[in-house]
Amino acid sequence: MRSFTSLLTAFSFLVMSISGLIAFVMPQGRIAYWNDWSLFGLDKPAWSNIHIATGLLFLLAGIIHTCLNWKALLSYLSSRRTGLRSRRPLLAAAALTLFFSIGAVLEPPPLRQLFDFNAWVKESWISSAAQKPPFGHAELSSLADLCDKQKIDLDEAMAKLREAGLQGIDATATLKQIATANHRSPAAVYALIRPARTAAAPHHYTPELVQERFEGTGIGRKTLADLCREFSIPPERAATKLAERGWVLDQGENLKTAADRLEVSPIEILQTLLSGEKIIHPNL
Repeated sequence: MRSFTSLLTAFSFLVMSISGLIAFVMPQGRIAYWNDWSLFGLDKPAWSNIHIATGLLFLLAGIIHTCLNWKALLSYLSSRRTGLRSRRPLLAAAALTLFFSIGAVLEPPPLRQLFDFNAWVKESWISSAAQKPPFGHAELSSLADLCDKQKIDLDEAMAKLREAGLQGIDATATLKQIATANHRSPAAVYALIRPARTAAAPHHYTPELVQERFEGTGIGRKTLADLCREFSIPPERAATKLAERGWVLDQGENLKTAADRLEVSPIEILQTLLSGEKIIHPNL
């Protein structure tokens, strides 16, 4: 039983570690689902399921392993002669665990740098503006809703898809359903209908447009400096806009941290920053 439990713990830990590493580098859901991302033939949900399943297996194996070795574990804490061994290993292990657990919430250095690196790795999958959905999880919108939001003529869009040889074209079908049925990514399907716009895209951001495009896109992980650079906003103008609301943000502070401090939502801060600003990628 001991040998089986030890091997089970080791194997489940190995697979869980691999899937955890994949989870660390895989793109955010909105990018993964929009571009039909996969690695080694497995998509994001598959890797997530593997990580959850092996994590549960590792947990169960760990519990059994602890029960079988309970006396040995206690021996690390006490001895017959002194009654209590040096507390250094216990305190060190507890302190390290608390640091990583609490640090995951408070994000002190070097964990802050680790999370920033994680965000950078996930964003590195994006090489062009076309790989970003026009709004959060656009692939789940029906073709009719998507065309309505993006000012695309529905009839012309459906005609373009049929001309491209796609099957299962229906106004009530989601972009994901159409893409899956035709072995394409939602981004590739959207690229076919995007030229069918019937109205000129807006040139400047409004609060409503900011919420529509960026809510649910993970914008809270970006710092003020990132946003100023991405949307070509001079830091001085950004500071002035924020000051009008009575807000002060550091350039290196991310929107989620700032929003928690100011008791607002990240999208409210973004609306303040972008309202009236020129849209950089109007064709998205």
